[in-house]
Amino acid sequence: MRPGDMFAVLKAADELLMQDLIDFVGDEIEDDWIKENVDVAIQSVMQYPLWKSLRTRCFRVFCIDTGDFLQSNSLSLVDEKFLRNLLKRETLSVTEIEIWDGLVRWVRGQMEDLPDNIKKWSKNQMNEFADIIEKFLPLVKFREISRQDITDRVLPYKNIFPYKIRQTILDLMYYSPNVLFASPRFMDSSAILAPEEIAQVLSWIDDGELGSVQVYELNEIPYYVRLLIRGSRDGFESKTFTKKCLNKKNCILVLRISETSEIIGGYAPSGFAHNSTKDFPHSFLFSFGNDEEKPKRGLPYVPDNETQFVDDDEINYALAFDTKFIDDGPRFGNGDLWMRGTFDEAKSCICQPNDYRPITRTTEFSVDEYEIFQLSPFDRYYCV
Repeated sequence: MRPGDMFAVLKAADELLMQDLIDFVGDEIEDDWIKENVDVAIQSVMQYPLWKSLRTRCFRVFCIDTGDFLQSNSLSLVDEKFLRNLLKRETLSVTEIEIWDGLVRWVRGQMEDLPDNIKKWSKNQMNEFADIIEKFLPLVKFREISRQDITDRVLPYKNIFPYKIRQTILDLMYYSPNVLFASPRFMDSSAILAPEEIAQVLSWIDDGELGSVQVYELNEIPYYVRLLIRGSRDGFESKTFTKKCLNKKNCILVLRISETSEIIGGYAPSGFAHNSTKDFPHSFLFSFGNDEEKPKRGLPYVPDNETQFVDDDEINYALAFDTKFIDDGPRFGNGDLWMRGTFDEAKSCICQPNDYRPITRTTEFSVDEYEIFQLSPFDRYYCV
């Protein structure tokens, strides 16, 4: 049955209050149709309260393709409960500034005769806008918005914020590190890698080498990516690494070499544990080089050069962390990538290929930034 015919059946069933038929037909409408007809989908589920099954389907689709939802011409028709439930979700594939812009559009749509220029609003209009948006403000993660976007797109509304939230935004503006790469909500922002580059690393984790793997689209990534440590924020001492990252599994290390601006890192599925020297087949190193180089992945060596990953008994030191060395930091292989002491000091880090394919020609260096992220899977298609 074509979608147009399905909607005719739904409307007829709605008039006859045939809930079972409404639910059955709503389940038959495909997600792809909803994605391609966002405006019609919104108008339908908001106009007909009995279309609960289709409303649930739309909610699931909009959780995945939130950008099209927030840019819809019919956004103002969405009811408050639907919007609040969606904006609460941590799996959204849009940035916080996109969420803010969509929220402002929705609030403006709830008001009549509102001038485009906020400077021309009356006091009553300011108060009405504030009353509507205030309950949504805790759902926006302003710390993940860049200073430029805060200046251009958030601060024009500062006078309608409650004092506490206004002060928080101003503190972020003047005292917090700037957000360099705006990331989707499920992914903490990196000071080194753009979201698309993190998607490349996640694709390497889940499949083969560069060139043989389809890189994740941002709205396909099935992981939360949460920042555990950042050098410029938490310090570069190995003891801080130990405190924040010990025994954390499924970790991505990324760093920028001070002397060459190369970006390298590694994936540690087993994490870094006390007195641990592990053979782990799915660990790897990677490099995004500098502006002139393409990204590459350094897998552990294998004796026959035929198997993509090593077997458990074929290699020593796939991952290592040893508290016998007081200043030990993250280590891959027998010195393939080893961070020691205070990582931003000269020659505190080494890269000497032994167990992995080489990722850089720089053998001793310091870092001007490093980060470790932890991954945890989620089901992107479960949104109800």
